[in-house]
Parts: sequence; C-alpha cells; structure tokens
Amino acid sequence: MKGVILTILLVFMAACTSTPTGNVVGPVDTEVDENPFLNPGYHEINISEFYFKPRSLTVYQGDRVKWINDMPFIKRVWIWGQEPSGIIRPGKSTSVFMLETGFFKYRDFYYQDMTGNITVLPYEERPDVKARFAE
Repeated sequence: MKGVILTILLVFMAACTSTPTGNVVGPVDTEVDENPFLNPGYHEINISEFYFKPRSLTVYQGDRVKWINDMPFIKRVWIWGQEPSGIIRPGKSTSVFMLETGFFKYRDFYYQDMTGNITVLPYEERPDVKARFAE
C-alpha cells in the first residue's frame, strides 16, 4: 500500500514541477513560427483572487493574449474544446496568438467556476487596418 501511495505522490510531484513545452493550445496554430498578421495587438488577463481580470475580452485576429498567474499556486487555462495550457507557476505566464475569429470560452483547469471569454473579431475590422483600406 505504501508503494502505491508513494507512486501516486511521485507522479503528482512530477506533474507539478514539469515545464510546459509551449503556448496554450487553443484556437490558434502553435506550430506557426510567426504571426501572419501585421502589428498584432497585445492583451493581458490576470489570474488573481479566483477570477480572470478582465473576464471578458474582445481582440482582433492575430492579437496576442497573455494570462499572468498572480495566484500563490499553479494554474492552467483551458479554452473549451481544446487542450489545456501547460502549468502556469505563480508569477509566470502563458500566451497565444488568436488566429481564428469567433467566441471562445475558457476556464481554469482546476477550479471550474473561474471562467472567462474572448471574442476574436476579423483582422480587417481593426481600426488601423480599416483606415489603410479606406485610403
């Protein structure tokens, strides 16, 4: 019995100390070496006090979204229908380029009441891009 408990403890400890291999796998292609959109925007979502701040975010196609863990323990972001992110240690972050348009719900992998959403608008609707096409 002690062997089983020790094995479970070692597996748990290994999972908590492993280094994530990349960005959150979400509505993005993480294999893309560079963002195909010009001048991507940048947005931060703080994970603190068992909330995502802001809870709702509107971005444009190609923008980068970064989750920053301000909690004293590990977190993972899970965009519904996708694979969850790697472990985000306290004070660390993970980010993605939002390459697809649409409405994406996400939540904390461990605490399902922590939820948020991101609306991704088409790249062509960005004010700076619209102005360029209007000229």
